[in-house]
Amino acid sequence: MKAHRDPYWDNLKFVLIFLVVLGHFLMPAPSKGQFTRALYYWIYIFHMQAFVFVSGYTSKNYVRKKGKQEKLTGFLVTFVFFTICIEIIEFIFTQGVRPRILYKVTGAPWYMLAMFFWYLLIPFVSRIRPAISIPVAILAAVVCGMFPECGSFLSMSRVIVFFPAFLAGYYFDGAWIKKINRKSRFFSWAVLIACFFVLFFWRDAVSDFLKIIYAKSSYDALDISDMTGCIYRLLWYGISALMTFSLMNIIPKKRLLITYVGERTLSIYIVHRLIRDVFKYLDLYRYLGSGIRMLALCVLISCVVVYVASVTPIFNFVNSIFRFNTIFRRNSQAVRG
Repeated sequence: MKAHRDPYWDNLKFVLIFLVVLGHFLMPAPSKGQFTRALYYWIYIFHMQAFVFVSGYTSKNYVRKKGKQEKLTGFLVTFVFFTICIEIIEFIFTQGVRPRILYKVTGAPWYMLAMFFWYLLIPFVSRIRPAISIPVAILAAVVCGMFPECGSFLSMSRVIVFFPAFLAGYYFDGAWIKKINRKSRFFSWAVLIACFFVLFFWRDAVSDFLKIIYAKSSYDALDISDMTGCIYRLLWYGISALMTFSLMNIIPKKRLLITYVGERTLSIYIVHRLIRDVFKYLDLYRYLGSGIRMLALCVLISCVVVYVASVTPIFNFVNSIFRFNTIFRRNSQAVRG
């Protein structure tokens, strides 16, 4: 029997995965208009922090559930599969191979590897009070930017920098959702719109700050001082947390036509990146034009990609990759039996 799912969280995951897809399609063309640039950076300031937060929230029962090894193996198998798919596409279009599976993880597969490390830490952090673990995690994230060695190797920079958001989600009390009211929704819309207008009118003034949002490089590599980097990272945490909770405030709580998509974010996360890469290598962006037209077409393409990547056959295939270890063990037992 299928476990009961709260439609609120699936609605939130749908919005976030759509922002992930749109952000990736906008990435090769953030200079195609002031509005597009503002929207691109607006998405990137908070969308991965929010997604990691939700991942932390959905990991609450990990310690009590069986099959911990299968879960960890699933993240690693999916990471390797995802990375190999990206390498194959790159080889097809560029005839070049850069084996980055272990030593340099900067693209979308980093999230699968980070999930492996975060889940590995859950049994330990579950015994620590959030008043201790979250400040320590934030301190580690701020300090790690001072060390160039903490970069793309095994995606350590992102693993450490996004870990506070994962912890915040893990400790989050879902009962807060029931307290959302109309007045708080108005405030949330105001926050999200205000953040967009700041980026629209004053993006150049905050350009140094925006370097920090990718979380994959040291402060020195970003050409900012350690002190400035630490301040920017703390400021980023505050802004992204405010935007995340503002978005959470406006998400519908009832089941919608799109709610089921929120159950299938894994297949969307993997497949959309592969489609985007093909789109980029074929230089299809030249047909999109610029400005509002290009933005509208990217939104439309993102909608189509989200739908295609969430269809049942694709979802089942990607899910079988994640559950490879479980399925393999089950088949082996059946053969022996």
